[in-house]
Amino acid sequence: MEGIASESLVLTLSQEVEHLTSYQCIAIERTIKSISPLLKKRLRDDLESIHIRLVEIYDTFDVLKLEQLTISARLLYEQSKRAMLRSTSLRLTCS
Repeated sequence: MEGIASESLVLTLSQEVEHLTSYQCIAIERTIKSISPLLKKRLRDDLESIHIRLVEIYDTFDVLKLEQLTISARLLYEQSKRAMLRSTSLRLTCS
């Protein structure tokens, strides 16, 4: 039963990671269209809040026993890790 709950949690978090990554791209596109000071602040704020949530999701995996998850769940974990690294890079770029 615990394995099913862990698998479900991983799938849910994976969907959120995909959504946040997509929203991150939208935030970057906002800057491309206009580079006003207000928009720069909004972009930094957006990227910061997205990054914080991605880190929270990634940290959630520390609680789970990764070796007991299915291969697909472990792949989703790797996806989360990559999204967090991309987020870090984007935040540095926009600083």
